Amino acid sequence: MRGRVEALERETGGFKAWHRIIVRLGQTEAEARAAYEAENGPLGDDECLIVRIFQRPESCA
Repeated sequence: MRGRVEALERETGGFKAWHRIIVRLGQTEAEARAAYEAENGPLGDDECLIVRIFQRPESCA
């Protein structure tokens, strides 16, 4: 099984990492990405990103 998985990884070039960027209240997506990159290093243009935007409901403000 391990040999089959390794062969598939070589064939497809491996797997790309996914990055989750959380945009906090009052923050732009660009600011959130810059903060993430400051902590984790630069992201390439072909990286897989998940961007989550959180907004506080009016009832909680």
